[in-house]
Amino acid sequence: MRNIRPTESFFSLIFVLGMFVLAGAQLPLPETELVRLRHDWAMRFLEPGPHMELAKYFRANGNPIQAFYILENARRHRFETKVFDDAFLLHFGGFKPLDNSKAEEEKYLRLRKTAPDNVGVIIHLVDIYVSRNDFASAEPLFKLALEKDPENFTSVGALEEIYRRQNTPEKAKQILSAFESKYPTAAGSYGMRINRLLDSNPAGAKKMIAEALKKYPDDGTFWFYLAVLTDREKKINEAEGHFVKAAELAKKSAEIQARTASFFRVEKHDNETALKYYLNTYFLDPHAHFNGFAEAKVWNLSYDNSKAFVEKLIAGGKKAEQLIEDPNPIIAVTALSKIADNWDSSKTNIFIRMMRHDEVLVRWSAMRTLTEKEGRKLDTRVKDLLKDSDLRVRGLAAYMAVRLWKEDSFPEIRKMLREEAQLLRFDAVSALLMEGGHEGKKIVSEHKPKEPSEYLRKLIDASLTKIRREFRYTRLQPERF
Repeated sequence: MRNIRPTESFFSLIFVLGMFVLAGAQLPLPETELVRLRHDWAMRFLEPGPHMELAKYFRANGNPIQAFYILENARRHRFETKVFDDAFLLHFGGFKPLDNSKAEEEKYLRLRKTAPDNVGVIIHLVDIYVSRNDFASAEPLFKLALEKDPENFTSVGALEEIYRRQNTPEKAKQILSAFESKYPTAAGSYGMRINRLLDSNPAGAKKMIAEALKKYPDDGTFWFYLAVLTDREKKINEAEGHFVKAAELAKKSAEIQARTASFFRVEKHDNETALKYYLNTYFLDPHAHFNGFAEAKVWNLSYDNSKAFVEKLIAGGKKAEQLIEDPNPIIAVTALSKIADNWDSSKTNIFIRMMRHDEVLVRWSAMRTLTEKEGRKLDTRVKDLLKDSDLRVRGLAAYMAVRLWKEDSFPEIRKMLREEAQLLRFDAVSALLMEGGHEGKKIVSEHKPKEPSEYLRKLIDASLTKIRREFRYTRLQPERF
């Protein structure tokens, strides 16, 4: 077993420096605020900020799984990694993207001259140098920060991380050994000694944990170590209490949240509670990986839990129509699928209502099912949906119109290409490329020079290039019978 390092994270060295702070809980927002956030999301769909704000709303109001799906849609399908990560740090951590320019460096060098003892200024300079992989400049500043705040183990851990990145393990050992020798009763020193004993001397580790907890009763790391040991002893109920306490006290430790989730999944077979802690992990670090990626665990557990939940309730006499309003969007989309299996036109209004859901998967599923099941019987409804006050619904109606009406839809879709709302232009382009045939692609190509969003212009370029390649490949293939 590798050493347990509850402060370790793979998102950024910012985490190691202890600078990533989860945004505080917010008071419930009025429903009008949700309407505003949805509208802003549609107006600025091609920018990361509105995705973050909408996700924050759902998390603050008790629906973290919906927040997760909003963020994952943005992370997987909309924005480059750096764009997403910078926005996540800003909106969920309260940190602006690090400016590591020469001008910023010179600004903080000047600040150092006027405030030489300001550890915050020193650490900011360290951040700049680390972000450039300029460890030679970062190292002496870290040492200076330690001199100013000698018991700060966070700085020690970060300096050790730099030495490891430089492939100088002896220096890493030396800095840790020096800290432990000088500050034997510091929390960090206890942690290092306990780590060394966990595998070789569990009884000794337990004794030292008890000693550490007398001095630091609210340090979640020591409760975590205790949880690990009692779990190994198969004292599952006792371990559960320790894991829960550790996770409560160490809300900012992605590893402790993930290991608590794993305990509930593997030892307690309690997937609902495991999902809660995996979500905590994800909101600390969307790229967190501890025996698997947190986001993958959330996806899988949410799907499995939702499918089992729907099946159980339906077997018990519930109707799928009673489940579509569930806060978990996977339950909603599963229920919609059940309703679609026994389709008749009386279900149309249910699916139109679900086109207003906050999860894109639910909205898309509702729109596609309606279009496939009802076809041209929807013409009047589609005309109304194209004028709907909900921009998300208008965007979905574009796909319906182009698929059902083909070239007869083009005048309306051309108008949509001139809308201010980024979502409407995105959906108009996508509908034309997906369902508009050769003429639809021609309209998109003509629109590209006039498109104000650089993001959407690049997307159009990439899509048209891919279509041309596929067309050429198909033409080169021998005719098949």
